[in-house]
Amino acid sequence: MRLLSEGLITDSASLSLARSRVRASARRLQFSQKVSEAAQLVCSEILNNQLKHVAYPGIFQIWELTWPDKYLDFFALDCGGGIRNIVEALTDGYSTAGTLGRGLGALRRFSSDYEIYSLTKSGNPASFWHGTAVWARFSNKIKKKAKEISEIETGLFIRPLGDTLYNGDAIYLKDDSSGISWIHLDAVGHGERAWEIIKNIGDVIAPSEYVDDAIKDIDTILKGKKGAMGIAASYNFREKIVNICGVGDINACIVGGGKKKMVPLSEGILGRDHRALKISHIPISEGDLFITASDGLRYRWDPSFFPGLWSRHPQMIAFMLGYLLSRGNDDKSLFILKKVRNYSASLI
Repeated sequence: MRLLSEGLITDSASLSLARSRVRASARRLQFSQKVSEAAQLVCSEILNNQLKHVAYPGIFQIWELTWPDKYLDFFALDCGGGIRNIVEALTDGYSTAGTLGRGLGALRRFSSDYEIYSLTKSGNPASFWHGTAVWARFSNKIKKKAKEISEIETGLFIRPLGDTLYNGDAIYLKDDSSGISWIHLDAVGHGERAWEIIKNIGDVIAPSEYVDDAIKDIDTILKGKKGAMGIAASYNFREKIVNICGVGDINACIVGGGKKKMVPLSEGILGRDHRALKISHIPISEGDLFITASDGLRYRWDPSFFPGLWSRHPQMIAFMLGYLLSRGNDDKSLFILKKVRNYSASLI
């Protein structure tokens, strides 16, 4: 995952710049002309809405993702008054500004996947953020049919301090017919020195269902180095559980039913001293989210801060939390696994 571009939307010139950056990003990813034009159109309509309805500048981000496929993701967020009825806003012809009202309808028609999340002040007066966030995904692939959709969806956010080439956080993922597994690492420090500590671990340690063995192997590899905090986790389609083992100041939690529950990990640092490993086996129900995150993201948040967000696609959730909860002095990373349906239902 890589951030290709980010900027503020203050006027028509900044909107034109955002559109040109979308075009350049689509060309870089070798997307078709049709996909490129669709992405530019959606970008223009979303950011036009920001200019028309929001008093303060909104932000936009363009991301390149290469897992589980090649995607261009467009994310926009503002701090305006919010949208009271998203369903109406997605309907062509609907407008609150006397305009033609095609903006959010274009999002629905032309993106491979999308989400809108909006929070008004009356929706949650205690929240530290109000406004609208929009995520749109573009791909050369045709949209999946219902029977091809997995029982899980995933979201990813990883961003180095200062947007440099080197990130001391890393997430290694593996999926197959039995499930998905991942290793989430946060090396001591940040920048190139931290990246050097963990840069090849994904090649040496394949994510495994035997999460404690993966952590022991990482611990051995990091001996004599500054060390890292880390998690090894897996989700098994048959057993419907997350297996997890981790060490250090890195966070894991499950969000479901409007509540967040932290997962206990062992204290210490991999490659140095740490307490005996704790292995947890956590059942996952439909609608639950399992989240792992480095300490570059604030962890003292409550699901009530963002009512309605947790039913959205986990990539939208990852962008929201990554932007709103990031610390300014560290690398940051976040992985979200969401149980969206039973496996048997996905095969119908």
